[in-house]
Amino acid sequence: MKWHEKPINVIIVTILFWPLGLYYMWLNKMFFFKKTTEEPEIAAEPEVGEEPAGEEDVLAAQDEVPGDVAPADTKESKSIEELVWGNNLSTIKLRSKIAFIPSVIWIIMGVNAMDMIHPPFFMLQAIFTWPIPLGLAVWGQNAIKNFESRERRRRAEEEREERRRLEEEEREEKRRLEEEEIARLNDQYGEPYGEYVYQGRVENGMSTDAVLASWFSPKFKNNNIWYYPVEDDHTLTLVSFKNEKAVNISKGNKPFELNMSKKDVVSIWGKPEDEKETIFKTKTKLKLYYFPRTTRQDTTVYGYEVKLEDDIVVGWKDLE
Repeated sequence: MKWHEKPINVIIVTILFWPLGLYYMWLNKMFFFKKTTEEPEIAAEPEVGEEPAGEEDVLAAQDEVPGDVAPADTKESKSIEELVWGNNLSTIKLRSKIAFIPSVIWIIMGVNAMDMIHPPFFMLQAIFTWPIPLGLAVWGQNAIKNFESRERRRRAEEEREERRRLEEEEREEKRRLEEEEIARLNDQYGEPYGEYVYQGRVENGMSTDAVLASWFSPKFKNNNIWYYPVEDDHTLTLVSFKNEKAVNISKGNKPFELNMSKKDVVSIWGKPEDEKETIFKTKTKLKLYYFPRTTRQDTTVYGYEVKLEDDIVVGWKDLE
């Protein structure tokens, strides 16, 4: 590398004699980048008497090009700021402090040159060139800010990448544990019922043990029918079994059934919020009230009224 190709030498020349420094800045490719693109090669025209290459010849020539040729190494060129001030914070701060020295010297020379008569060259040199080292010092301070900004962006990007990596590892670990648990449940209840158990589903063909593992123990059993209350919409889901295998799953049934006993109703839905009893000579009538809610008027209304005679359900009424 020649002496005028080093950035620090060009800066010194610019401080001492700025026209020559500007010339070397223009001459030095480190300061003036020119984007160059390789021009595509133009096929030479065939000479007189020579036949132009046909399409088959072009394809044959392309086949002869080896496919495993590695692309040429390309290095990302540094910016002028990095070449002048360096690429780490300590170097940039040191060089920016040094850049203040010539600016102070030139300001002093400019003030002293006002009283000088001979030679006038130094007076003109001081007057017209002192902004150059001053601008260089300001540039150094901006280089520090730019470097710190780049560092903040780099650290933020590294943190994002680290979070993404940890999230991906967490997803992989969760997926691995899920697959292991499904495999264990399939071994226990048979495939694909183990996966249904893991998902909390009940499907036909599942054994009673699998249904218990997937859901829970039913609130009420009547022969081979299991009753599961659905609190959200006040309905019953019935699971019918045959030979200890689920054969029918009925959803959205009414919350009560005729001929249920009071004990069965309480087993499914719990104790009623309110009840009214009327005693007659031959029978006892009872009304149970379920699913209460408070109105805007701060009164309590109920969703269902269940009618019983001698503790047997004979009907019910939707109060909503």
